[in-house]
Amino acid sequence: MSYPVPQFINEETRILGVLTFTQLNILAGVTFLILILCNLVTPSTCAIIAVVLGLPTAFLLFGRLEGIPMYKLLPHILRHFWLPSTYLWQKNLPDSQTLKITKSSTLKSPNGQPKKPLDPQTLKQLADHLDQ
Repeated sequence: MSYPVPQFINEETRILGVLTFTQLNILAGVTFLILILCNLVTPSTCAIIAVVLGLPTAFLLFGRLEGIPMYKLLPHILRHFWLPSTYLWQKNLPDSQTLKITKSSTLKSPNGQPKKPLDPQTLKQLADHLDQ
């Protein structure tokens, strides 16, 4: 027996026209902030405040970047610029552990004698011996 696969499960429910619940909350908060600020200043300054806060809010509510709403991207954008980046693939070694090899240094075996370089014939003999 086949069951229907749910479709569009990532889509938010529309509350008021084209606005989702999150968009409606953002719009209500910014509108409330503009009303409070307009009661404190002159009408001409109120118009400037409304434009300065209204345009970014409109972009935040209705803007999309690669299909993702801006209000969902904003926390990630702020985190990217605010917090330092951590690169896990870079190993930080103290200065005492860094390997410094000069041209005159030679590799030595544990008993103190210099190691012989492996030529192709010796390497082939060693591989044949290990394969047995």
